[in-house]
Amino acid sequence: RKFNTIADNNGKFTFDLPSSVTLKAGQKIKAYAWLDGKDSYALQTVADKTPPEGESVNYQVALNSPTPPADKFVKNPTDSNPTPQNFTYAFNAETPQSMVDGFMSQIGEHTVKVDLFDEAGNGTTIVSKLTVNKVIDGSDFNAPYKDIRDLSDDQLKSYILEHSQPRAYKISDGQKTDISSLIKITDFGGLNETENLRPKAYPVTLTVKAADSGLATDISITINVTVVDMDAVLRVEFVNEANQVLSGYTVTINTIVGNTVDLTTNDAVQTQVENVTAAGYDIAERP
Repeated sequence: RKFNTIADNNGKFTFDLPSSVTLKAGQKIKAYAWLDGKDSYALQTVADKTPPEGESVNYQVALNSPTPPADKFVKNPTDSNPTPQNFTYAFNAETPQSMVDGFMSQIGEHTVKVDLFDEAGNGTTIVSKLTVNKVIDGSDFNAPYKDIRDLSDDQLKSYILEHSQPRAYKISDGQKTDISSLIKITDFGGLNETENLRPKAYPVTLTVKAADSGLATDISITINVTVVDMDAVLRVEFVNEANQVLSGYTVTINTIVGNTVDLTTNDAVQTQVENVTAAGYDIAERP
C-alpha cells in the first residue's frame, strides 16, 4: 500500500498509519521523496519487538536420572516474525540449573520456569512442571500365616501382587507409560518355604524384565512381607458334671495357627488325664 504526505521546509515528516494497517517483524518499509525533479528513497526493516510464545508441559522423568535440557520444558514455540526462528532456552533465575538438578533426586511434582527467546532477543517465561517418579514401587505388608501356609508358588505370587499393590513405569522423552502388568516375583526371600516360616519379615523381589518391557535393563524393588498371627495357644480344660473347670488340671499347648494337635498322643494332656483319674474323678468324655 502507498501513503502520501508533505514534508516541512527542513524535509522532515511524520505519518500515522491507519488502524487497519499492522506491521509485522521483518517487513520492509520504503520511504520515497520527490522535490523539484529530484528524488530519493530509504528502506527500513520492521524491528521484532514481540516476545515469542510457547506452551507449558508436565515432563516426566525417572528418579536420579540426568536433568533434561531447558528446551524440554517448552512445547510448540511460535513467534510473530514470519522468518523461521532458531529459538533459545534457558532456565529462569527463579529455578536455575542447580535447583532443577536437585529436583531430580526428589520424588514428586516440581515447578520449572524456562525463558524462551527469539533471534531478536525478545523473551518470555514458560512455567512448566517436572514430575520425578520411581520406575518401580511396591508396599510392604503383613501376611497372616493362615492365609499363606497352604498356597502354591503361583498362588503366593498372586497373593503378593494383590497385597503389595506394585507399580512400574516406562519413561521416555518426558512421557510415562504404565507397565505394572509386567511385574513378576523373581525372589520369594524364603516366604515360600512353608515348613521354615517364622513370624518375621521376608524380603521379596519384584521385577520387570527388560525382555518384556523393552527397557535397557531389568528394574527391580525389594519389599518386606511380614508373617504375622503365626503362634497359637491351645488350652485343654477338665470340667465336672456342673460344667465347672477343675482347678489345677488345665493344660496349655503352644502351637502354630492351622496346625492339628492330636490330644490322644500329647504327653501333657495324657498326664493330666491320669492325674484327674487318680483324684477320684471318672472321665465321661475324652479325646
